Amino acid sequence: MSTRKLLFAITPLYKGGAESTLLNLLKLLPSDEYDIELALLNQLDTNEEFSLVPKLPASVRVLNRLHMRQNTGNDADFYTYYQNSHYDWAFHIGEWSSPEFV
Repeated sequence: MSTRKLLFAITPLYKGGAESTLLNLLKLLPSDEYDIELALLNQLDTNEEFSLVPKLPASVRVLNRLHMRQNTGNDADFYTYYQNSHYDWAFHIGEWSSPEFV
């Protein structure tokens, strides 16, 4: 059976209700059935004590827009990556950014 490719997009993944729920969901999805990517649109390193990223399953691929911007000086690589990717399902989590990304 082939795996389904899923994209989840959220601004930051810090301790909060929606964020904790997403973390729990990602822990429950079987990695042999789903190839999961998590797009962090605004994850700052200044709040690492509140970050849930270290608690993510190892099978979840995380792409942090701000880290990519630091490396390249712009957002082009981040958005180009997603424009050239295909997902079976894409989900926008939270209320702090436009769902147009997905």
